[in-house]
Amino acid sequence: MILLAIDPGETTGYVVLEWPSHKAARPYIIDAWQAKVKDLDRALWATQFHRILRHHKPDMVVIEDYRVYAGKAGMHIGQRLFTAELIGAIEVLCAICIPPVTTDRLPAAKKGRWPDARIDNKFPQGTPYIHSGHESDALKLGLAWLEKEELWTP
Repeated sequence: MILLAIDPGETTGYVVLEWPSHKAARPYIIDAWQAKVKDLDRALWATQFHRILRHHKPDMVVIEDYRVYAGKAGMHIGQRLFTAELIGAIEVLCAICIPPVTTDRLPAAKKGRWPDARIDNKFPQGTPYIHSGHESDALKLGLAWLEKEELWTP
């Protein structure tokens, strides 16, 4: 099965993981990249993301959720919430893809279950393709989702 994990934002990190059907085997990182989404024309970004869906054919897309917490709510007054809009666009593109792709969201805090030391321990050969913090955050989100869904027992 294929999982596309996304750390959305002005710079968005993506990681594509493939995991075997048995829980004991570890997932494989088959691609990772980041994009300056805010700098792209929205139609161009949507076209590129649709190509990603068609190329990798994920079974699941997991997205880091965006929340406005009380302590930071004031700074959001009157602001467009680009990340929230991006999440909505990702979910719509997944829904209209043929065949439709299932999506799920995880709170950012779930990435904390996968600190760098734990990743280094579980991937002793290193993590190919991971070159930025945004890619790393997407990887942590994907691993947290696999663990939550009990698809991988690390």
